This record gives sequence, C-alpha cells and structure tokens, in this order.
Amino acid sequence: IHLILGNLYREKGQVSKAIQVHQRLLRSPRLTTLEHAHVLLCLGLDFRRGGFVDRAFETFSEVVRLDPDNKHALLNLEKLHEEQHQWREAQVLRQRMAEAAADAEKPRDQAILAFLENELGLQAMRDGQPELAVRHFEAATGLDQQTVPAYLNMGDVRVGQGRPREAVEMWEKIIHVAPERAYLAFSRLEGAYADLGMPSRFLDLCRRLVEANPQDWRARLALGQRVAANGEPARALDLLFESLMHNPHALADLAGAHGAEPQRDAGQALRRPDPGGRLLPRSARVHAMPLPQHGAALAVSPVPRVEHLRRGADRPGGKRRGNAGGGLTALPGTGSGRCCAWH
Repeated sequence: IHLILGNLYREKGQVSKAIQVHQRLLRSPRLTTLEHAHVLLCLGLDFRRGGFVDRAFETFSEVVRLDPDNKHALLNLEKLHEEQHQWREAQVLRQRMAEAAADAEKPRDQAILAFLENELGLQAMRDGQPELAVRHFEAATGLDQQTVPAYLNMGDVRVGQGRPREAVEMWEKIIHVAPERAYLAFSRLEGAYADLGMPSRFLDLCRRLVEANPQDWRARLALGQRVAANGEPARALDLLFESLMHNPHALADLAGAHGAEPQRDAGQALRRPDPGGRLLPRSARVHAMPLPQHGAALAVSPVPRVEHLRRGADRPGGKRRGNAGGGLTALPGTGSGRCCAWH
C-alpha cells in the first residue's frame, strides 16, 4: 500500500513526499532482494521526475546490480544516457536488452540500435571525423534499412568531401527503401542535380514517384513548384490542386515554407482564363476542409452574401445606428469602398 501511495504522490507531482515514502519503505528489514529492487526502481523514478539525474543514475544502477534482468531499470538508464547525449552508453544498454529480448521484439531493438548508430555518426561529424561517421551511418542502415536519416547524413558527408555523385546515390536509395519518406531528400536532390548539370532529373524523379503512388501529395507539390519555376503556371496550378485534393493542408504548407513568393505566383496563375473564358478572381482562396467540399469551395466567393448579414434592428433589442435608413457604412480607417459593415 505504501509503495502505491508513493507512486501516486509522484504522479500528482508531489515528488518530495514520494521520495520520503519510498525511502521509508527501504528501511524495512522484511524486504526480499527483489522487493528491495522494486522499491529502488520506484525511488529512481521519483528522482528522475524531480530532475535529480545523478541520484536517478545511482538508483537505477543499484537496481540492475540486485536484479540484472530488470528491463524497466535498464530502459530508464538508457533514456537517461540518451537525454545526456551519451550515445555509446545507451547503445551498450540497448544491446544488452536486445540479447535478452524475445524474437518478436528484435525488429524494434534493431531500429533503436540503428538510431543510436546514426547519432554516433552525427557526433563523429561534429568531431571532424567524416570516415568514422560514414562507418556509423553504414552500420545504421545495416541494422535497419529504413533508417532514412543515415542515408541523408551519409550523403551530406560525401558532399562535404566533394563527391556529389556519391551523395546523390545515397539520397536516391531512400526512394527504394522508404518511398513514402523520399520527400526528405527533395531539397538535397534538387540542388545536387542542378550542380551536376541535370536539373530535369528532379522532374523525372517526382513524376516517377507520382506514378508509383498517386496519393503522394508531396511529390505533386514539389513537381508543381519546379514546373512553376520553369514558367508553366497553368500546369503548376493543376498539380498544386491535385496535391491539395490528397492533403487539404498542402496549400498552407506551401505558403508557410516559401512565404509570399508562391502566393504571388499562385495569384498570377489564378488569373488565367477558365474553360469558359472568364478570369478567376485574384481574391479566390482555397481553405482546408473535408475532401468532398473541395469542388464547392472553388466556386464560393470569399465575400459573404448580403442575405447572410442581419440588420441591427432585426436583432433582439437591437437599435439602428449610423444611417437612419440602414445600409452599408465604411468602417473607420478603411477608406470608402474598402471595408463596410451593415447596420
């Protein structure tokens, strides 16, 4: 009961009370070794919750000494090492857990080990050891082929060594091992293709991705941006709308990533004639909404219709203000004809 009470104190944020309860329990002479280890584990969680990192390390280490197979203590020690960016120590603990894990848990352990190898590679890059970094990145992809950051980082190392073609090979591997995450290499590949004198290769890449997966809105978005840069705004607009149909937030992502320039380009494209020969209004906007409503959204004017506005006198207890006969009045500071309110 006291053990549970201490855990409840910790969950409620009363860490000092939790520590007192668990320390009092440890003084009990009737605890078995495993019970002592379990109370120590709870005490270590208290220290970690309270930010006492050193004492948490010591307590979890003591739990592992008493119960070498205590997975919870090993996991908490690993997380503490990761939070301190002590990747080598975390890797040793994860390997220890992986050796004792069941076959069903092996893929997850391999993925975590691959993540740790990638972090060791990044540390080697920061230390100015590119070849050591490459070995860590290769080890990461060997443990888990879908460790996409390792391919990206390996390519970055090759670029830094003046070997852009090898970098492109690394980044292009992502398309084969994890095509749904190929967009992470788009900016790198686009720049590398341009430096190598083959910018059209990026267009071909995006087209292949769209053909392989028609739901890939990011590939459509990247293709639309490149087509717009090549001076084809009408085709670019079609691609952006197709991207929007697969992900309603794609337009917001485009605006947020590129600022006002895409908005200006899109505004120019929106001025092209529609099939009926009319110009689409520059003020047209497409808002994120459920997919079935997209068609209606394109046809709705952004200006509210007059019958949707209620006169002030029609509201309960309302009184007319401004013009005696009601109507539209320019709001202060907006200038006549720019913004009006209905009284």
